[in-house]
Amino acid sequence: MQGIVEELRKSAPAISGSLAVFGDWFGRPGDNFHTLVAVRAADDGCLVVGFDQGETLMVWAPEEISVARRALTIRRARRVRWEWYYYGGPQTAENRFFIEHALTDGRVDVTTNTAWPSRTFAPQSSAPAVQLG
Repeated sequence: MQGIVEELRKSAPAISGSLAVFGDWFGRPGDNFHTLVAVRAADDGCLVVGFDQGETLMVWAPEEISVARRALTIRRARRVRWEWYYYGGPQTAENRFFIEHALTDGRVDVTTNTAWPSRTFAPQSSAPAVQLG
């Protein structure tokens, strides 16, 4: 994984855009804009990517990673977790939220600590685990 970490470090901060995890968009395409600022590999096989507004993307067992132009695509992963602070509020523990997608037996299960009543998740196991661009 060290090779992809180095490639992402070289490409930051050019890698930026809207985020989709297993086909679930964080907001609407083009609605949110995230810029990669840091990347590291954790001991448990997790790729940890930091973004410009304190967001963190964690990807366990990433496979088929590609960087093209300003975009990042990870075709497959076992689990993906997106964490962010409530936009417009202070960056405190109470304002830290997450959405986690986990691939199990060909289906994607979603967990979150958000309380968005109108938010529905529709992940697709055939979609890339991560699309940023």
